Amino acid sequence: EVVRFIFDSQSSNVRIRGVRPGVASIVVEALNTRGCRRADTIRLRVVEVPSIIVSGPRLIRTCLDSAQTPIVVGTNLTVSGATPPYRFDWSELDGSRSSIIGAADQRMIAVRPLRTTTYRVRVTDSGTPTSCSAEELITVELSTQPALTPTGDTTICICSDTTLRIGSNAR
Repeated sequence: EVVRFIFDSQSSNVRIRGVRPGVASIVVEALNTRGCRRADTIRLRVVEVPSIIVSGPRLIRTCLDSAQTPIVVGTNLTVSGATPPYRFDWSELDGSRSSIIGAADQRMIAVRPLRTTTYRVRVTDSGTPTSCSAEELITVELSTQPALTPTGDTTICICSDTTLRIGSNAR
């Protein structure tokens, strides 16, 4: 693929768009006000950006509280394209990693958020000399557990009826 750009004496930058992955030849011509012209060719190697596919929901709803088992995020990620192997970098949307348990550089991570939290995964390929990256977001929505306060143990006879009082804020 050959792309041609002509510069006047005032310009020095150009934005290249629409070039497909592979090798492209860019012909650059400079023309000054006196009619002098100079041309050169630049080979441009265009590489793909990794494609991240989230095959399940981007919103994980859970009723787990912070003291229970961690939530695993990333089980539904598939990465393709570009140059494997891929590097993963997870963080919370604000850049922190306070709710991530263990390594943040795996395809799947364990989290224990204290509130609803959105996680960003940045996937970078191992292309040389240029690596390309893509990002995706997954949110863990944390709902509070309903309170349950039984009034205590009760003993009844086998043929008797009784009423058990249980307080709850379940909605």
